[in-house]
Amino acid sequence: MAELVTLDQAALERFTTELLGAGFEPVDDTDRCRWQGPISPAFAGLTTATTMRLWLRDGWPFRHPHLEVNGLAVEHVNDQGVVCLWREDDNSRTWLTLQGIMSRIESWCERAKTGFRPADHALDAYLGFTTPIAMLATFDLEVLKPGGTREGQSGRLHGVERHPSLIELRPGAGPTGSIRGQWLHARNFEPPPRNLDELRSSLTHAQRRELDKSIGRVADGSESEIALVVGRRRGQHDTLVLRLCPDGSGGARAESLEPAPTDRATLLLRAGPGATQLQAKRVVCFGLGAVGSQTALLLAESGVGHLHLADGELLRPGNVVRHAAGHEALGLPKVSAVEAVVRAHAPWTSVEVTQEAVWGASTVSQLMSGADLVVDTTGAAPVVEMLSRIAERTRVALVSAALYRGGAIGRVRRQLPGSDTSIYHRGEDTRYPIIPSGADEGDEDGRLLEPGCSAPVNNAPPSAVAAISALAVQVTVDALTGRLRHPDEVIDVYQPIEEAPFHRVGHVGHH
Repeated sequence: MAELVTLDQAALERFTTELLGAGFEPVDDTDRCRWQGPISPAFAGLTTATTMRLWLRDGWPFRHPHLEVNGLAVEHVNDQGVVCLWREDDNSRTWLTLQGIMSRIESWCERAKTGFRPADHALDAYLGFTTPIAMLATFDLEVLKPGGTREGQSGRLHGVERHPSLIELRPGAGPTGSIRGQWLHARNFEPPPRNLDELRSSLTHAQRRELDKSIGRVADGSESEIALVVGRRRGQHDTLVLRLCPDGSGGARAESLEPAPTDRATLLLRAGPGATQLQAKRVVCFGLGAVGSQTALLLAESGVGHLHLADGELLRPGNVVRHAAGHEALGLPKVSAVEAVVRAHAPWTSVEVTQEAVWGASTVSQLMSGADLVVDTTGAAPVVEMLSRIAERTRVALVSAALYRGGAIGRVRRQLPGSDTSIYHRGEDTRYPIIPSGADEGDEDGRLLEPGCSAPVNNAPPSAVAAISALAVQVTVDALTGRLRHPDEVIDVYQPIEEAPFHRVGHVGHH
């Protein structure tokens, strides 16, 4: 084992001196990275072990050490006896002294005896099992077993290896070439099993028989099999996904894969606090260029249940620099390219497309009909005015977002029926700052031209596109959820210009 390299050698020497004074000794051939000493009295009643080990890992003192104790059969201890004292992102540095470590051990042992707090729990049974490996196993329990699972049940599944670090689990026996497998709903998952022996004891007699058959087939052959084990912990399902492999000596070993659920509820955990409410919302998006594509994707990722995309252009190579879609979508209508990206990121969002530049008032009104909100990201003043007038007449909420002065300034305007000043009227209202026009860097007319492009190119940087798209989504979600924490017009300055109030970087806003 290589010698531990640290950014604070003096602190490391003080700590190891403290370990020696407390009766710890370095473990042979570990270059003073592992230390063994008398076990903390706090472990009494949890194990009969008389010693414990501390493993100082690369990254010390910013990374906490591992504590290894044999004979523990409680939560938050893996099969090798590693006790989970701190989260990996813990920054308390309580491990810089032996006293700090002992205090943390006492707190942990108290919880192990009386019950861990809700904040201590995580659905991470796979980490405690023998031989966890860096490989994802994706699955949807409802698809594997429609109607849900109950204790003692089991069934067939198969695995499809997508690449060396991903296996997709599907229901049924599967075609030739797939990986054979089964799912098992265990009786007891508190604490979760850490090895095959503990797993067998958590199963019914019939389930053990099926698991043993799998182990026997693997031991007698060269093919691996999959076992997905599900159990209840703290009122929720936790899972183990095991790949049973020949061990090379006539037996079988179990490797623990990282479970990666694909069900809608799990995916929506990262969509934000308004996701459930947004599932019922319908949004129409006009303009699917750089800002529009990013905005549509973020709205879908935030939980919006239905998007209608309207744009008549094809995706060009230059668009891809700032567009949500990539080079694989070149030549496709922008609405189709964005639809594919949305489906890849937010499968809960249904998408309709209109592949045309919509100008007819009746067509626009028809598209708006039934919408909870309309988003405009065309960047074209005539389109904005038309949409504003139609939204006012049809009493549909409107959010319009655009970049100005080559991406130096971004503005998002909201028009709620009956409360906000209509966007097309704001040029006459002194409460709303007018963004001055100016020639951006480029040719003598302030334009950047691209062969074959029917309009001048706005050289706004991708960071400005991302910023205004995010702001547009924040204002839209704020309106859709009825929170209304944003004003009806928000202006952000990314690069200052001479005219006030745009001469300072930051938020201008209108209240």
